[in-house]
Amino acid sequence: NIATCGGCYEEERICAIGETCTVTCSGYNACYGMTLDATSAAHLDLTCSGTNACRGMTLRGPSDGPLALTCSGADACYGMTVHAPPAPHNVTVDCGGGGGSTCNGMVVHAEAAAGLRFTCGTTGDSCGLNAKLFCPNCDHDAEGGCVAGAGSPAAGGGGGGGGDAGF
Repeated sequence: NIATCGGCYEEERICAIGETCTVTCSGYNACYGMTLDATSAAHLDLTCSGTNACRGMTLRGPSDGPLALTCSGADACYGMTVHAPPAPHNVTVDCGGGGGSTCNGMVVHAEAAAGLRFTCGTTGDSCGLNAKLFCPNCDHDAEGGCVAGAGSPAAGGGGGGGGDAGF
């Protein structure tokens, strides 16, 4: 369990095996470019608050547990790459608070997850601009959007779209 990271700039951190991993990256560049490996954790709760708090982070979610990510502040999760847990687990990404571009350019790989919920509720512009969401039960194009095919909404398959694929 990693409690708080205020100076984890470009470091690699690994969550403990079988435990809930709760990580808070708070402040300017707190976890900028960090790699967080939670593949052995039972559950991951990551909070990124502040300008560039988790910008450019690579996050590998639990192999057998849910993942919850909260981003707030200007560019807090800009350019982050998230590898979500597989089904039967869900991933939740909540981009909120003040500032613009909170989750701009984020890439979420949730193809194997049971569900993906991605929300933007910031006071600034461009919250999820250029975000690429690879949703469960969806045929994807290179940009993360659904294309017509088995499982995609365009084909009537009921999978998630390129936005909120709530569970």
